[in-house]
Amino acid sequence: MDTLTRRELFRRLGRAALAGPIMLATRDQQGELVYRLSVLFGGKSSIVGRWLRDLSRRWFW
Repeated sequence: MDTLTRRELFRRLGRAALAGPIMLATRDQQGELVYRLSVLFGGKSSIVGRWLRDLSRRWFW
């Protein structure tokens, strides 16, 4: 059995912290959460922010 490195542990915790609330939310809440994450990641000024913003638009349209 492999042991987890500290980096992998934090990566898995980060994914769970972001994906958990989105998976448990209703459809409207999911769109709002993804939009707020896009703002947190820099909105239009970063690639991740733009990707999350486009993804949140899919929930509202």
